[in-house]
Amino acid sequence: MYNFKKKRDYFFMRYLFCFILLVACSSKKPIGKITQLSKVPLNINYGPTNSSALSEFQDVTDEYGLNGIEATNINIVDFNFDSYPDLVVIPEYYSQPIFYEYSKVLKKFVKITSLFPKSLKVTFLLFEDLNNDGIKDAVAGVLNQKSELNKRPVQILWGSKKAYRLSFSNTNKVVLTGKYPSTTISLLDYDLDGDLDIFLGNWFTKFKGKPLAHRDFFYINNKGKFTLSDNLLTGQTDKNISKKMDINAAPTMASTTCDIDQNGYPDILTASTNGYPNALWMNRFKFRKNYHYFKDYGVVSRFAGDTEGSLTKTGGGRTFSLACADYTNDGIMDVFVGEITHSYDSEERDKSSILTGSRKKFPPIFYRTEYTLDSDDLAWTQADKRALWFDYNRDGLLDLLVDNSGYPPHTRLILFKQFDDHSFENFSKKSGIDIVNPQSSVILDINKDGLIDILTSRNNVRNSKISRRLFLYKNTVKNSNRTIAFKLKSYKSNKSAIGAMVIVKVKKADGSFEMRRWQVGYSFGAMPAQNEDLIYFGLKKEEKLIHVKVRWPYSTELNSLPSSMEKVYHLDIKDLAFQKFVLCELPQKCS
Repeated sequence: MYNFKKKRDYFFMRYLFCFILLVACSSKKPIGKITQLSKVPLNINYGPTNSSALSEFQDVTDEYGLNGIEATNINIVDFNFDSYPDLVVIPEYYSQPIFYEYSKVLKKFVKITSLFPKSLKVTFLLFEDLNNDGIKDAVAGVLNQKSELNKRPVQILWGSKKAYRLSFSNTNKVVLTGKYPSTTISLLDYDLDGDLDIFLGNWFTKFKGKPLAHRDFFYINNKGKFTLSDNLLTGQTDKNISKKMDINAAPTMASTTCDIDQNGYPDILTASTNGYPNALWMNRFKFRKNYHYFKDYGVVSRFAGDTEGSLTKTGGGRTFSLACADYTNDGIMDVFVGEITHSYDSEERDKSSILTGSRKKFPPIFYRTEYTLDSDDLAWTQADKRALWFDYNRDGLLDLLVDNSGYPPHTRLILFKQFDDHSFENFSKKSGIDIVNPQSSVILDINKDGLIDILTSRNNVRNSKISRRLFLYKNTVKNSNRTIAFKLKSYKSNKSAIGAMVIVKVKKADGSFEMRRWQVGYSFGAMPAQNEDLIYFGLKKEEKLIHVKVRWPYSTELNSLPSSMEKVYHLDIKDLAFQKFVLCELPQKCS
């Protein structure tokens, strides 16, 4: 007969032994980081952990009238033509935009009546001149999902001057697509004809009840008239036998434009989620047929993902952000790639990386440097959803701002400071800006002192206790460095000079020369936000500016960029902390 009593006593003694062992072990201090991991903070600081007067950035949100404002998307645009940055925010993921005008008298932002029709609700916005009439137009985007087909598609609202402000109406609006899952828009003049064309990235749709990656769209602009020409993105529209699925499409989350190979023609970079490879659409030319097209060089260039997992179609990462710049000042473009990574991911899952360009000849090749942030939580997540390059301390080296967001309390705004050897260190805590759950961060110079300030929003994703609000951080870095800013005015090229390359030649303290470059573009990323439309370069006190060269994005020939479009400007640089210049494509029209 089975002895139940004996079995019960056995398990009782076993559990008692385990309990005694647990109590005995708990009396000893854990080793190393386990001490931090075992602690559960009772009071979490969701704002900056260092907000002292010694911080490099100071919170001036209330001072500038932005207290109590919530935003999921931010656009900096001068809509009253006074050369001061105004503000457009979208408070919810699908809502009516709200406009705030900067008052030079009050020195703060003041809410004004909407410049849009009351019926317009959007997820994201872009403001640029699309018909070359000298007035900014608006591209209104909506992230449509299969269950939300009542939402409006992407549309263009033409801008006009009304009194002393921009005005937009539904009259003669242009609808770009049906109700597709559009996540990102990039503006570029792909053939340098002077008209800004549109790349529209799409995420997942549904096919027979299952998620299916939707192909991206490309629209050619001919003096304000748009034609769908997604066949220019060669390879993605190949159909399978059923002719209902785009078998080569990827779920695009973010996009940006950048002249990777420095041939004068803009390329398109896209970020894919769910393990799909990222795409590097290089702008190529067919001489026999005399037209431009895009071909994906993502795998060849190592932009698509790292080598682990490359043997499977979905062995990449969850890429949410892209930012292109020449951070090493060597004339070769580099890219930051922001990923969402969890502690439980396999090693093949891509991590956030800086892709450093390795050569000038075609095709481009990147070296990948991955990183992960330290966390006190075993179940950590890193979610780099937006990123941008800027020189916050005016030392001539680009620093990196990253919206690490969505998984509080560890996902915080990151400021990577670059050093002379091109290494980076996280300075966000020291700088006083490491708020939790940052979103839609943009840069501007709010007080015209040449120091770049930060405007960002905090969301309450995954924690309703977090208060949603804007943060305006004024840059208070104190050093003897200088800032030179440029405003481009174009006549043959697109009016905003999107895609122009600005190159400054600098003589350094040791007598050597360095070329620093910046490609013009103010809006990029997933559900893109928009920065102030100025180009900033930092100079150390002992450095001297030799000249400025601008490669304007215009060509009378499809297959070559005339040397006449590269203009050198010799400027009178005074010994001032901040100077701003207007550079014109046609000097006789510069004012």
